[in-house]
Amino acid sequence: MDNGLKVVFKPLPEKGLVSFYVKIKAGSGFEGRYAGTGITHFIEHMIFKGSEQMSENTLVDKVRIAGGHINAATTPDSTTFFVSVTSDNIFEIIDLLCEAIMEPAFDKEDFEKERDVIINEIRIGNDNPSREISKRLFDLAFIYSSYRFPIIGYEELFKTLSHDDLVNYHKRYYVPNNMVISIAGDMDVQKALERIRTSFGSYHRALDPVATNQKEPSQLQKRVGQSFMPINLAYMNIGFHSCSILNPDIYALNVLDSILGNGDSSILNTEIVKNKKLAFNVSSYNYSLLYDGLFIIGGIFLPENKGKIESEIFGIIDRIKNGELDDDVIEKAKNQIVSSYLNSLQSASLQASQMALGLMFLGNDDFSEKFVDEISKVKKTDVIEAAQKYLTENNMCEFTIFPDSLEKKDIEQLKQIQETNPVMIKLDNGIRVILRERKNVPIASISFLCLGGLREETETNNGISNLMAGLLLKGTKNRNEDHITSVLEQKGAYINSSSSLDCFSVNVDCQSKDLFFCMEILQDIILEPLFPEEEFLKAVDRTKGLIKKENDSAFQIGYKAMKKGLFGQSPYAMDPIGTENSLSTISVSQIKEIYEKQLVPDNIVISIVGDIDVEQTQKEVKKYFEKIPKKKRDVLKDISSTQLSVEDDVQINMDKEASVYVIGFKGADLNNDDKYALDVLFSCMTGAGGRLFNVLRKDNALTYSQGGYSVSVVDDGFCYFYIYSSAETISKAKKILIEQIDRIFKDPFTSDEINAAKKTLIFDRKSAMQINSSQALLMASDELFGQGYDSYLDYSSRINSVNREDVMRVAKNYLDLTDSVSVTVKPQEV
Repeated sequence: MDNGLKVVFKPLPEKGLVSFYVKIKAGSGFEGRYAGTGITHFIEHMIFKGSEQMSENTLVDKVRIAGGHINAATTPDSTTFFVSVTSDNIFEIIDLLCEAIMEPAFDKEDFEKERDVIINEIRIGNDNPSREISKRLFDLAFIYSSYRFPIIGYEELFKTLSHDDLVNYHKRYYVPNNMVISIAGDMDVQKALERIRTSFGSYHRALDPVATNQKEPSQLQKRVGQSFMPINLAYMNIGFHSCSILNPDIYALNVLDSILGNGDSSILNTEIVKNKKLAFNVSSYNYSLLYDGLFIIGGIFLPENKGKIESEIFGIIDRIKNGELDDDVIEKAKNQIVSSYLNSLQSASLQASQMALGLMFLGNDDFSEKFVDEISKVKKTDVIEAAQKYLTENNMCEFTIFPDSLEKKDIEQLKQIQETNPVMIKLDNGIRVILRERKNVPIASISFLCLGGLREETETNNGISNLMAGLLLKGTKNRNEDHITSVLEQKGAYINSSSSLDCFSVNVDCQSKDLFFCMEILQDIILEPLFPEEEFLKAVDRTKGLIKKENDSAFQIGYKAMKKGLFGQSPYAMDPIGTENSLSTISVSQIKEIYEKQLVPDNIVISIVGDIDVEQTQKEVKKYFEKIPKKKRDVLKDISSTQLSVEDDVQINMDKEASVYVIGFKGADLNNDDKYALDVLFSCMTGAGGRLFNVLRKDNALTYSQGGYSVSVVDDGFCYFYIYSSAETISKAKKILIEQIDRIFKDPFTSDEINAAKKTLIFDRKSAMQINSSQALLMASDELFGQGYDSYLDYSSRINSVNREDVMRVAKNYLDLTDSVSVTVKPQEV
């Protein structure tokens, strides 16, 4: 029309009914300086209060008398008034609706009354978890865009609105060139147009309102929020920034939405609600707006199931991203969307609604035809690409509302909701697998441990286990080293391998969504290693260089000499990386031989900790690692303790300025409970505030560093103290160290010292156990070496049970100065 008003008509064969829509391009996203006040919604309410010539109830009463319905709705992008009546009443209703919309009275008394009504509506909404979770998600997802504000507004901002604010806002936005009208039903189009010309057409064009909203910038990382309400269940909404209604990706996203969360047979409902019974409701919705959009997945469930449900949702999304979609699922979803949409168009009201939407935001009124056509064109690849493009972690926001009965629990207790105790299964081939679900962060760690390591070596092949472990990552029959490295790095995953005193291991850290992919890589590394000759030669050269580097370290020289004195001919006396002589005799064929010998399922423990689904992970572990053939396990050779083999104090001269003194004792093996009391003893002696620090460093300033450790291994154990000092002070420092060891018997540790030591040990263990990889490695090694995978659960109680008598007993049994090995490394000239 001349004044900028756009009007669309659609005659329908159904006799006697007509629907009339007026849509104004004014929503909560257009409020500008009034953002967050809910002014648009307030005006929607006030429109029904009548005009100067029309009382409050006239319009509603006329519609009701005509047997029709009238209503209105405010969205982030628009405000819509719609009425459906019998055809013979439509012209009168057009006149009345025009007067109400264009000439509202904004009576001051009604203003105050309706303000109270809306305040009550706001408060009722605040008590509704479904409304609250939606409001919180949008506030989390949109930082710059006005879409972050609730349509109804915030109570404190709503109360600031004045009567003049409403009058001015209405004057700015309720103008013909900012509106569209659509009519569908049984009507005479020409007569309807003339009636609109004489009503809405009588108003003049105004300046086009300036758009105040903006598209939200790309999100850079995941956002998470939570709150508490007096409810019994948890409500969670996960939103992924998607696209606007103008973006052609909307069609693939709608199909994806139908596949994921619409209907009883949708994937989310089938797998999470029906099959696994983890939630009472899970659904999805692609909410596309004018400037932006959110693809939302929501669920209602018991609080303790939150982590499992998250894992299920992201696992399903990853399967879709990886192309695990049948063509018939795509066709089913498209058919459901089209059928539902076409069924809705049987209604004159919904046809009028779609025409108004298309005309206002898409510039044409054939939205229905285009929608059906574009949905029908969506292909499987389109859906997969849409999931890959939009359903990403960095593009995601998650908000959860918990029952307020949980609010009083401290943060550690809240985390426990998403943690479970470990479970262990045994594969058919004998491999033990430990699984622990830990949902605090969406990552996971795998530790693969196999008996072997230094204890299985001889002086001739010393260092072979270290070489073997390193070469495991240098390529398989199916993947070269570059491929292994690049595919893992691309997913942000990390892998390392190593050999220790009693075993070799391969460890993987990854995002939970990539766990099974990384498990497949790990399986290939374990089952199909190549041990390439070229990489073997490089590894030998690198290790020889490392040996030279160690031999430049005064501490390493002293430490290795101390161990040699303690263990004599035992393999534990050797350096895990070998010697230059032993490395020169090792071949690739020997590495392959020892690997095949040690890779026996009964020798293997796999531990997986993190944001995992235990049941599904168990299936994947079976699939990949039951392929390791069952073989007879060799009896581990006996490497029981040997007599000390060196004099009281070994003197080693080096061309260094500093000096090192190390004194070692035989200790407790892994299966000896004395190890706990020894830990307490060494905690009392070492660390900041320990006796050695106080006397050597704090009081006398004799040392650069000082400390000591108790080390337990499968067949043996050892403990030692060390000091790092100058050449001038080493003799005095050694004397004080010996005096402090002897002082343990003359001046036993006080209760305060022991309690402080125990607290330090427990704190350090808890700190380490925050990390999935530390948990996985500890549980696997405890199980492999006979303590049991869940022994870590008893660590605090074991440490707390140690008393002064226990500490004195182990001091007498192990810290015998006449049965020790000491080594001094000092400069040549001293």
